[in-house]
Amino acid sequence: MLITNNNRPSIAKNNIKCFKVMVNRNDGFYVCPPAFQYYLLNNMPLIEFKLGIVYETESNDFDKDYRKDWYIGEWFFHTFYDIESAKDFVNYIVNKLENPQSTKRSELYKIPNGSNLVILNAVIPKWSLYYEWNYKEIQNEKTYASNKIIYKNIYVE
Repeated sequence: MLITNNNRPSIAKNNIKCFKVMVNRNDGFYVCPPAFQYYLLNNMPLIEFKLGIVYETESNDFDKDYRKDWYIGEWFFHTFYDIESAKDFVNYIVNKLENPQSTKRSELYKIPNGSNLVILNAVIPKWSLYYEWNYKEIQNEKTYASNKIIYKNIYVE
């Protein structure tokens, strides 16, 4: 969940490189836990994301404030500013997956057998709306929340 003190989103003046943590399942990319399990537990269809396509949310109104109590939770794609932040998030999620008792909602920290977490290179396209902030639960990682995103490919060191 992105926390921000920005009253309004910024507009990307150029493409913004970022990184997205996803579940890789049957060669498809899906939202990361706990969102993955939230969809399954609530019988919501999982959306498979493809590479190279512009994904856009319903939030196209610059005058609307999508925050609730400083949190950006819905209708935005959450990504990380740099690879170190994304790796820290993967380690955080892996710890939750291996130790579900460490969280209040342990049923949300599961992924199917044969699935794994991957980091995708991504781009917030020019002219997109976006917020940025630090995700303090995992050290102090810089994150984005944007209304558009393009997944490029799997990050390879």
